[in-house]
Amino acid sequence: MPEEKSEADSSDSSRRVVKFKKTPIMSTYLVAVVVGEYEHVEKTLKSGVLVRVFTPKGRSTEGEFALDVACRSLDYYEDYFQIAYPLSKMDLITVPDFSAGAMENWGLVTYRETFLLVDTVNSSAQHMQRVVQAVTHELAHQWFGNLVTMQWWTHLWLNEGYATFIENLCANHLFPEYQIWTQFLSHFFIPALELDCLDNTHPVEVEVYSSNDVDQIFDEISYSKGASVIRMLHRYLGEDTFRRGMTLYLQRHQYSNTCTEDLWRALAETSQKPVEKVMSAWTRLSGFPMVSVEAVQKDDSTVLSLSQSRFFLNGKKDSSNTLWAVPIDIVCSMNDKSYSVLLEDFSTTIVLPKLPENGWIKVNSGACGYYRTKYSEDLLRRLIPLVKSRSLSTIDRINILDDLLAMVKAGHSSTVQLLELVQGYKAEEDYSVFICLRNCLVTLVSLFNHENELKGSLSGIICELFADIHSKLGWQPNLGESYMDRLLRPLVIIMLGENGYSPVVEKCKKDFAAHCLGTEIIPADLRACVYKTCMITGDYATLNDLIHVYKNAVAQEERDRASRCMAATENLDLLTKVFDFTMSEIRAQDIPFVLNFAALNSAAGSRFLWEYFKANHAKFVEMYEDSDLMIRLVKFVSCNFATEADADEVDSFFSKLSAEPVPRGVQQNIETIRLNAAWLARDADAVKDYLNKLQ
Repeated sequence: MPEEKSEADSSDSSRRVVKFKKTPIMSTYLVAVVVGEYEHVEKTLKSGVLVRVFTPKGRSTEGEFALDVACRSLDYYEDYFQIAYPLSKMDLITVPDFSAGAMENWGLVTYRETFLLVDTVNSSAQHMQRVVQAVTHELAHQWFGNLVTMQWWTHLWLNEGYATFIENLCANHLFPEYQIWTQFLSHFFIPALELDCLDNTHPVEVEVYSSNDVDQIFDEISYSKGASVIRMLHRYLGEDTFRRGMTLYLQRHQYSNTCTEDLWRALAETSQKPVEKVMSAWTRLSGFPMVSVEAVQKDDSTVLSLSQSRFFLNGKKDSSNTLWAVPIDIVCSMNDKSYSVLLEDFSTTIVLPKLPENGWIKVNSGACGYYRTKYSEDLLRRLIPLVKSRSLSTIDRINILDDLLAMVKAGHSSTVQLLELVQGYKAEEDYSVFICLRNCLVTLVSLFNHENELKGSLSGIICELFADIHSKLGWQPNLGESYMDRLLRPLVIIMLGENGYSPVVEKCKKDFAAHCLGTEIIPADLRACVYKTCMITGDYATLNDLIHVYKNAVAQEERDRASRCMAATENLDLLTKVFDFTMSEIRAQDIPFVLNFAALNSAAGSRFLWEYFKANHAKFVEMYEDSDLMIRLVKFVSCNFATEADADEVDSFFSKLSAEPVPRGVQQNIETIRLNAAWLARDADAVKDYLNKLQ
């Protein structure tokens, strides 16, 4: 709240007593007081609300971008919810040492520097988008979470899932060039599905009995699955109905607490649809369905068979016969006609009239449905020409590839079939599709990391896929190019650099040398990909150059780039020096992310981190015992293993640490390691044969 009065302390002239105005009714976890030396920029909205962004001294200009985003976001939310922001001021402030990304304290939101400050010279496009989404997320909480608060942590998703969805609504409105709903797939939808298909997942609404339980549910399920099922509901109800339901919910429950059923009731009233009946399984049950699709021709029509069963990444069948109400949208080759059906039973059929015998059918059009699609081989084959010609929407091209990757992991399809589909993306030009391709190919490279022959062949496929788009984009921005191409350029460069594409590697080395000498500055968008490419094959001189960059950087964004790229080396002597520097010179809040970079980059780095973590476990506990960073760290240290022996080793280590159950994040890692081992055993020989034939 704003200051009401400030006066000298009658008992100590060196101090002042500050009294603040009384708050509205609010939850105690939303109270914050910050004391420090800051500068700020400010603007007063037409409604009279004072908005301020507080920055470290001498850096107030770096708060101007966030100030603009905050002002426009508040205007958007007031209009969207038809409820005025209830306080007289909105402050956004950086906190130097902060384990979280940001915290939505009412009227005083705290941020890491990297989620609030923008330097026009040193900030990349990706960083600026991160600031946009951090600001829109935390300001969405001023309504979802602050004005209306969950009854108990079981309903955490009402705060985080909704704020995540609404953040994307707002960001899409403010910056349509970001194509936010296409990027939503790689940022939220796919990560949620990847976690939610494990045995060790949990429902969106999960019983919470202790503070430790609370810490463990701040994950992709509460945030990303929550946002994804809301996105599905938004599509099912329609924008206007959904919006009216949101307004009713907030107006009815402002300054009070709610449970999930309160939300369903408000949406049901405005839509006249059985919202709770449709949605309850999505929040109360773990997992999600796999919709299997088959087609038979009958005269001049196609009869489409749809069936649902819970999808497990280990390929097992669901013994509990879980059933969801699944909204399914379908497009097909018959004049691109669309069909919608609510699959409420285990199976159903749909007749598609006048569809040619070899006509294509795309299920889950727009990928708004929170499920996986398993096509028959024939139906998948019919979609490949549309992938090659880019005739399908960007979202549908992503969805086809990602669903097949999931089917391969579960043993429902083969890795060879996946590699054949990947070849169909050679003419691709869209950033979001390339993100999905990167995820797919990095997964395969990581799986076959110990097989040098296979790793080399996969690198060849990657270079072939990415070289053409690199030639088109070049190294410098093209006149009038789109925002998405600005994001795509560094993605393409890093994929080629990681896989040893010599023209890119040599150019990166040349540019990095000039950058370090100060004769030519690498554009902010390209620094991370250049730094990493150079460090992969670099030496002590390269590392020392990056350390120099880190120590001389003012912006935390630049320090993060330099420190994380230091860990890209596979040289264990260099990694030793990197880890020593990390533990002694880097803020505790940033250490886990540097260490994680080593694990993600190579099998050698992954093993090195694991051994380092075991040897220094007591020190890490001392550093992070009361922080959610320990939860992140224990997941990072074993995220890139792929043998049963690895799984046994991780399980044994954590089981011996405490009488308490192994943390859920570690259980998820152990399960994933065993799944990787099974995948490797199942498909390695066939992949070898396929890659040998390509050469």
